[in-house]
Amino acid sequence: MNGKAAANVSIRHIEFLDYVRGIAILGVFFFHGLQDAFHFSSLPWGGWQRLYSVPKTFFLVLPASFGWAGVSIFFVVSGFCIHLSFCQQGRDWRSFFIRRFFRIYPPYLLALILYAVLFATTNLNVAIGLFPGSVGWREFLTHLFLVHNFDPQSYWTINPAFWSIAVEIQLYLLYPVLLLMVGKFGWRGTMVVVAVCELFIDGVNGVSNGVMGAQELFGIQPPNFFSEMASLNHWFAISPLGYWFSWSIGAWIANALLEKQTLPLAKSSLRLWTILILLCYFVRPLNPFSFVLFALLTGTAISRVISGDFPKIKIPKFCLNGLRQTGLWSYSMYLLHQPLLAIGLFDLTVFFPNSDNYPLLRFLSSVVFLVAIAGLSRFWFQFFELPSIALGKRLCANIRKSL
Repeated sequence: MNGKAAANVSIRHIEFLDYVRGIAILGVFFFHGLQDAFHFSSLPWGGWQRLYSVPKTFFLVLPASFGWAGVSIFFVVSGFCIHLSFCQQGRDWRSFFIRRFFRIYPPYLLALILYAVLFATTNLNVAIGLFPGSVGWREFLTHLFLVHNFDPQSYWTINPAFWSIAVEIQLYLLYPVLLLMVGKFGWRGTMVVVAVCELFIDGVNGVSNGVMGAQELFGIQPPNFFSEMASLNHWFAISPLGYWFSWSIGAWIANALLEKQTLPLAKSSLRLWTILILLCYFVRPLNPFSFVLFALLTGTAISRVISGDFPKIKIPKFCLNGLRQTGLWSYSMYLLHQPLLAIGLFDLTVFFPNSDNYPLLRFLSSVVFLVAIAGLSRFWFQFFELPSIALGKRLCANIRKSL
């Protein structure tokens, strides 16, 4: 991308990212709908490859099993927007963290309290199959301080989707470290370092998956130290280090845009990344690399769209408008959707006891719940998310005036 092309891009708010967020949240939503409808969300593993011993109707909705990649998309978009915003606001760390806090935490806290109280005072979470066990002070406090991803007892409790909110906040804390590394090694050198970090973690997980496949195929028992190594690596895998490169891809692209340089990945092949993703989906030892490959696919798409080098796709205007609105509400929808969807499909079972025998119909019914949850998400966005963002901006403005 040359300087003239970059100058023609409005970088205060790049509208197409709203569509990207809309795609991401819909992917996550239907992935969770797949789990609730079929009681599994991907083809099972057998040895080193996938098995196909699932209901035939599952193959009709198999693309939804890739919906988890919405989180990968969110991370890339987050890295892009965070760096863009930070640089445009004069690299003021105090304003940066105040704005980030009010952008993320108050809406999250309200959703946390809502679901913590609901599940702590009832056994509804067990009935709907959202997560086993109870919600106590340990679970609440780890979520309150956004460290529940490090606690196996709390990881999936209250709202399983909250794990990525914790990782996202921890990536914000690593952002100053990333920029310090950039100052010393440059962007390319820094991206090599964080890529090695994430890919090493994925590689160890891949070896672990390969060993599990070998156990199933040949009955081979791994040595004791291997279990300890896998357990230690799991701790790194659920930490922000396991997603650092994926998130930083967005920041790398944003920096090139600001500096009017050739955008990273702009010449990469969307088809190649897609082929590699499919390979990782079907080969068990390679599966841990799926997340970073989706991040690279997302980064390539963003760079190529900004560069004006993306295949034109004709989509009806009303669909585009709906997708953009969904993208605007995507954070509120992410906070709210999973427990509500599980409750909705549980109620369907109550009124239609035989619905479990028709998982495809259960999955399709999630479209109805999507409309209701999107409406509630709009309310959450309008009355909780936007006022919180505005409060953060006012505080930053007041601080600047007082200096």
